[in-house]
Amino acid sequence: MATTSVVPVETAVVVQVVKKPGFFRSTTSGCKRFMHRRALESALEKALDAARNHESNGVPRGDRLYQILYDACMSRARGFTDHWGGTMDDMFALYPALVVLKNLAAKPADVDPAAAKAKFVMVVLVTFVVVVGAPTICGVMHGIYGLVVRLFGLH
Repeated sequence: MATTSVVPVETAVVVQVVKKPGFFRSTTSGCKRFMHRRALESALEKALDAARNHESNGVPRGDRLYQILYDACMSRARGFTDHWGGTMDDMFALYPALVVLKNLAAKPADVDPAAAKAKFVMVVLVTFVVVVGAPTICGVMHGIYGLVVRLFGLH
């Protein structure tokens, strides 16, 4: 008959001691957070202003200039979230400038040749119907009306 032995498992108990800061410490921490947040907002504003200037000068989307600005802003935002807590989703929600820079830094999607050809065919068909089909239908209807008027003497 086999015997089983029980090996005791050590359990670690983690106790976190939370010290409630005094008034002065909490006030200075709040001031530091405010100043850090304002510095982040200022950096985002400057980067967005630079991106809009590049955009007005005709720099295409996905250009390296936008990517440099976006990377710098993301670095600042990550530093803020690492230090003060939060997630990058929070940063995108709070600061729309990050979303704008992300869209400008993204390279335009490659166009699918089949989709471009299908779109071109649809444009040609609609143009043909509008330019040729509509006047033809109007002419046929006018001819039928004239025939009915002559046959039944309704005029």
